Amino acid sequence: MCAFLSILAVLSVAGLRPRANFSLAANAEPPSAEERFPSTFHDSASADHQGAAEELQSTSERLAPDVHPLTGTQHRRLDSLVPGFLKRMQIFKRLRPVDDSKFNEFKKAGSRVTATFFSASHSEVTLIYKPSSALLDFLGFAREDVPYGLVIKAIPYEAVDLYSVVSEPYIHRMFDDKNKFPYVLPLLAALRSTTRRVVYLVLPLYRMLPNTVEEQAATVDFVLLLAELAMAARQLHERNLTHRDLKDDNFLVAPDGHIVVADMATVEFADEKSYLVGTTDFMPPETTSTYFLRHGFTRTRYDDTTDVYSLGVTFRRLGLMLMDQKVRIPNRKRLTTLVKKMTNLDPKARPNISQVMDDPYFEGIDFAVVRQRTGPAPFSKLPGADEAMKRIRAKIRQRQEEEDKFVNGEEGGRGKGKEKNAAKRKGERD
Repeated sequence: MCAFLSILAVLSVAGLRPRANFSLAANAEPPSAEERFPSTFHDSASADHQGAAEELQSTSERLAPDVHPLTGTQHRRLDSLVPGFLKRMQIFKRLRPVDDSKFNEFKKAGSRVTATFFSASHSEVTLIYKPSSALLDFLGFAREDVPYGLVIKAIPYEAVDLYSVVSEPYIHRMFDDKNKFPYVLPLLAALRSTTRRVVYLVLPLYRMLPNTVEEQAATVDFVLLLAELAMAARQLHERNLTHRDLKDDNFLVAPDGHIVVADMATVEFADEKSYLVGTTDFMPPETTSTYFLRHGFTRTRYDDTTDVYSLGVTFRRLGLMLMDQKVRIPNRKRLTTLVKKMTNLDPKARPNISQVMDDPYFEGIDFAVVRQRTGPAPFSKLPGADEAMKRIRAKIRQRQEEEDKFVNGEEGGRGKGKEKNAAKRKGERD
């Protein structure tokens, strides 16, 4: 038995499973500094505007396949947030079971991923614009609770390590209090399939940030938008967490017009070493500086400066989108200066997120109001947004209560005497 467990441990370290959220092709050379991040914005009225638009289109095409599942040593192995197999198994067993064969939505989402005993594919996201009545009843939702639809994220897993399927719902649980952490995408349900090696995350369907910028370029409060992006990063950094894959596609626009950050699968404690993770054009150079780093043979340290670099690239990318719609960037010279600081090739020379927020570009922004999201939003509201957001918050509280009852043994015949665990989980939210 001991020999068998030793073999499993060796196989796990050897990386016999694909790595999630890795987008640098195995044989790709890292882009140059100029290819990564041209040094200045072009004025939208200049002759170079067409070149800026072409550059934006080229970047979009390069980033189209955001995830390239790889095998071998190119995998993510992080133990600090949810340490130990037994702890992960405990969290896994607390997830609500679902027979996905009874729901077309889960069958569709689950069919897009694969998992065996030793390996699993990368996760997949399925958009559900009109959830069936059967699915809504199972989740305990009225159609008014999710008027814009749902997202089902299918996360396959192998038997050796459950980290990939327990870490993301675990991290979402840490940010459940939307009064304290309004900038994190809410998790509506986390379910484990009884017929597949898959865990399903159910999330509200929000608008994609790039699409919304293009649609509302003429009316968006661009400075406030960037301020909210910075605040979303700060709420992670204040808890000593690093996202490690900040980009425009990982920010969404809620129905009320404010920003939330999504894809918490890459979140880890700051200053932790790990193998390559992120999206190619948003990665700081120190994470791809050697052949061994680029190909996942060695680990590097990820910290707040990683997110600051990625956020700087995101700021510029959004600015180019604005220009592509023939809209001038507010205070363009100040923004150019800020972005150059954020994308400095030397991580020690980059500002931290608090210094970014103190930059002159954000002069006039009240970040106390931004933190609480009690002021205007960068984008327009959707019809019925206030009621929809209120219902989502109520559903999160309901899920918390149901999970705490489950931990307490009040459901499923789990027994008694687990109040301490529930109190601990509540403490994690606080």
